[in-house]
Amino acid sequence: MDNGIIHRLFLKEYEASSFIIQQKATVLTWSHLILIPVVTSYFFINLMRNNARELMGVFFIDLSFLAALTIGLVLIRKGKYQTDVNSIIIITTILTILGHLVKRHVQVETGANSYCVLMYAVMIFTAMFSTRKILTLVSIIFLALTLSMYAFAIGHAQSAVHFHLLSSTLNNIIVIIIALCLSYQNGIITDRALEVTEQELRTNAELNRTLEQKVEERTEKLKESMSQIKVLSGLIPICANCKKIRDDSGYWNQLESYIKEHSEAIFSHGICPDCTKELYPEEYAEMYPDGPDEK
Repeated sequence: MDNGIIHRLFLKEYEASSFIIQQKATVLTWSHLILIPVVTSYFFINLMRNNARELMGVFFIDLSFLAALTIGLVLIRKGKYQTDVNSIIIITTILTILGHLVKRHVQVETGANSYCVLMYAVMIFTAMFSTRKILTLVSIIFLALTLSMYAFAIGHAQSAVHFHLLSSTLNNIIVIIIALCLSYQNGIITDRALEVTEQELRTNAELNRTLEQKVEERTEKLKESMSQIKVLSGLIPICANCKKIRDDSGYWNQLESYIKEHSEAIFSHGICPDCTKELYPEEYAEMYPDGPDEK
């Protein structure tokens, strides 16, 4: 199937989720889509090769697994990724135990654990999609089941196959321990990586908020300055004689009062040479004996 079709049908609910959840949901969806036809084929093969005593148990187990996979696709499509994971783990573990009980006499006769493939699949599935606590619980269940099966087999099998039973049992135990240890350690590394990533995201978010606040403050100051500049650069009515300025309310203000109110300018008063000559002629003569400098 095309990835685009799979995304539209099952994965649209995960577009806002984290990258890890998106990838796990994608793998989980594909595993369901691949297993459904495989298990269906296996179901028909079992119908042809099992005897009447085993047929009802196989019938129930295989159809239950198919139903769990089909319902899982519905849960994935609704965005209930974790619900599907937990359901599949619980249902498959129960079905594995039931399968062991149904085919126990076959396991004893052949000296092989016919349930081991499904057990390995459950271990890998749990390690990929669930938590370390669930993985530990599943590992303990399968470890206990493997040991109990060995104890049953030793009591019912011929002595010639005891060594093969022991070898098969040890293989299962080794796989369980390796899967548990590696997955447990990988989970710790993944959790730590997520913590570091989340901390970096929080730090970046805080920096962004600080920068945005500074930008907003500077923008407000700029707007205020621009507003003042617009007032002073517009058309300003000024008296041709006394140089008073008329404000927006119609009042006439001294030039320095108006400019102080509409800008950041501060006035320092003095007196020019022309006004000094007119108002204080004696002081003017002392200050400018040769006349004022022309600039």
